[in-house]
Amino acid sequence: MERILGPRFYFEDLKKSDVREIKNQWGVHDSELFIDYNLSLLSEYELSIWYMMKKRNYRKRYFTIRNFDDQLLGYIGLKNISMGKKTAELGIVLDPNCVNQKIGTDAIDLLLSYYFNEMEMDKIYLDVNEFNHRAIRCYEKVGFEIELAHSILFENQNINFNDPKYHHYRQYFEIENGKIYSKIWTMGLSRQDFHREVDYEIQNRKKQSGYW
Repeated sequence: MERILGPRFYFEDLKKSDVREIKNQWGVHDSELFIDYNLSLLSEYELSIWYMMKKRNYRKRYFTIRNFDDQLLGYIGLKNISMGKKTAELGIVLDPNCVNQKIGTDAIDLLLSYYFNEMEMDKIYLDVNEFNHRAIRCYEKVGFEIELAHSILFENQNINFNDPKYHHYRQYFEIENGKIYSKIWTMGLSRQDFHREVDYEIQNRKKQSGYW
C-alpha cells in the first residue's frame, strides 16, 4: 500500500479496518454546527455504509492521516477527480480530539504537494461553510482563494438560532420554506499559485534563518 510521507505524519489509503478505530477512538464535537462530523457516534453498520460511499468509485480517493505512532488523526481525500480537466475537490475531517494542533494545515500542504507534483493536476477546489472561520483561515494560509458563493441544505435541520450559543451564527444561514441552508464558499487553488506560495515560504525561511 502506497504511503505519502510528511515531516509529522503520513497518509495511506483508507481501508475497512480504519472504521473500527474511528468508532472506538475518536472524540465528539459538542457544537450543533459540526454534528455531521461526529463519526464515532455512528453505529458500526452506519460506518460501514460511510466507508462504502468513500470507496465506491474511481473518481474518489481517500487517505487516513496518521502520526508516526500510528494514531489515526483524521482523513483527507479527493473527490470528483477529473484526469481530463486535471481537477478535483478536496475534503478533510479530523478527529475532534485533534483540532487546533496545526494538523489540518500540514495535512493539506502534504496532499497539495502530492496532488500537484505527483498527480500533475492543474487546479483543486473545496467547499467550506461560511461560518467555519477556523477552516477558512487554514485554507487561505495554504493559498486557497474564494471563487464562488452559494448555499446548500444544512445537515442539521434542528439547530435553534434562538439559543444564545448559536444566535450570532444566524447570519451564515438562509431559511427558505422552513428549511435551513448554509452559506458556502467555493475556494480554489491552481498549480501555479501553489508553487508560488511554496517559493515564498522557502524564501521566508531562508531570510529568518540568516541565509539572506
